[in-house]
Amino acid sequence: MSSESETDSDDIPAEILETANEICLNLLPEKSRRQYTAAYNEFKSWRSEKKITSFDEKVILVYFNEIAEKFAPSTLWARYSMLKATLYAYDSVEIGSYKNVISFLKRKNKHYKRKKSKILTSIEVTRFCREAEDEKFLLHKAVLVTGVSGACRREELTNLTIENVKDYDRKMMHISILKTKTGVERSFAVVGDFYKILKQYMNLRPKKCSTNRLFLTYRDGKCTNQPVGINKIGSIPNAIAKFLNLSDSDLYTGHSFRRTSATLLVEAGGDITNVKKLGGWKSTAVAESYIENSLLHKQNIAQRICDSVSIPMAATSNSKLSSTSASTSALNQPSTSALNQPSTSTTNLKRKSTFQKIPEELEEMPIQRGPKKVKFNDDVESRDVELFSQQVVISSTPNGGLDLESFSQTQNEDNVESIPQAPSPYTQRVRSAVDSCTRLGALTSLGRQTVPCVNRLLRALVA
Repeated sequence: MSSESETDSDDIPAEILETANEICLNLLPEKSRRQYTAAYNEFKSWRSEKKITSFDEKVILVYFNEIAEKFAPSTLWARYSMLKATLYAYDSVEIGSYKNVISFLKRKNKHYKRKKSKILTSIEVTRFCREAEDEKFLLHKAVLVTGVSGACRREELTNLTIENVKDYDRKMMHISILKTKTGVERSFAVVGDFYKILKQYMNLRPKKCSTNRLFLTYRDGKCTNQPVGINKIGSIPNAIAKFLNLSDSDLYTGHSFRRTSATLLVEAGGDITNVKKLGGWKSTAVAESYIENSLLHKQNIAQRICDSVSIPMAATSNSKLSSTSASTSALNQPSTSALNQPSTSTTNLKRKSTFQKIPEELEEMPIQRGPKKVKFNDDVESRDVELFSQQVVISSTPNGGLDLESFSQTQNEDNVESIPQAPSPYTQRVRSAVDSCTRLGALTSLGRQTVPCVNRLLRALVA
C-alpha cells in the first residue's frame, strides 16, 4: 500500500500535493498540531538514517523498540497515536492494523504504574479553608472552591471571565465553561460555604478593572488589574499542599482539582454518570481513571457490603448472656424468707435478718473494710459519713443470720456519736443502704469478701 502511494505521488503535480498536505494538516488536532508534526518529522529522520523507505509493520516495530529505551510506556502510546494520525494524513498508511506493534506497546505497559496528580481529601480542603489567612490565601481559596466544584482544568480556570459567572439570589454561583479541551461546553454551580468564599473574593475586584478575567492577582488583601496566569493557577495545589505539610507536595499539580472533584463526588455517593457529566468525559474508563481509590471510598464500599449481610448472634453467646443476666437478677433480689422475716430497729443500729445458712468453715470469718475517702454532697450529715469510716466486722449468728452487734460495739468503743432517735431522711437512706449491702454481701460472697457495694450504693443515694 505504501509503495503504491509513493509511486502514484510521483505523477501528481506539486501544487496538488501541497494543497493535499495542507488539508491533511487541518485534520490534526488544532492545539497539538505542532507536537504531531514534530513526531512525524522525527520518524522520517530515523528512516533516513536507517536508509529505509518502507512503512512496513516490521519497520514500525523496530522504531518503537528503539525509542522505548528512553520513553515511558505512556509516552510510547502518545507517539503511536501521533504517528497513526500523521502517517494516514500524509502517506495514506494505516498503522492501526499492525497487531504486533499494538501487542508490543501493551506488553511494555503491563507493569507500568503511571504517576497521577494527588488529590486533596475533604478534610484537607476544610482545613485549608479554615486555617489559611484570607489576607494571604484568599485567591488560593477562590480557585480551590471553583476548581473542585466544577472539576476544572488549569486553562479553564485561567480563561474564566466575569461574564461566565451568574449570581442567583446570593446563594449560588452558576459558572459556564465555553472553551474546553475536548470542545464540550460544561457548566456547574458553587453553593454553600464555597459560594461565600468565592463571593468574598469577587467583592474585592476593582471597580475600574481593565480586564474581564475572573481571577486577578491578589496582594495584601486587595485585587489588582493584572489577571492570574496559567502557571500561577497550576501551582496553587502545590502551595496548598505545602501549607498543610502534606508529603510529596510536588505531585499536587494543576490537574489535582479535576481528580479531587471526581473523587469527592463518588465518596459523597455520586455514580459514574454524575462524574462523566461533571468532568465532560465521554468514556467511562477515562472517568474512572480520575477517581482516587481513597481510604474513605474503601470504607464506604466495605460498609455497603457489611450492611447487606445479617449475621445473627451465636447460640453460645446468647446462652452466656442469659445465664449472666439470670444470675445478676438473682443477686439483686433478696430471698423470700428474708423478706418475710420481721426486723427490729434500735437506736444502736442493730439489724437481725434470717438468711441462708453460712457454711461452718466460714463462720466467725471477719470481713474487713478499711477506711476510704469518699466525696459526698454537702447535704449529707457528717455522722452518716463517719459511720462508714469505721471497721465493719460481719459474722454469722447461730441461727444462720448476720449480726451487726460488733459493728455497733466498735462504734461505741471509738466514741462515735450515736444516731438520734429521730433520724433525718438521709440517715434513713444510709441505714437502708447498709442493710441491703450487708445482706447482698452475705448472699453473694458468703463472707469471703468485703462489702464494697456500700460505697457504690451510698454514692448513688447521695448523688
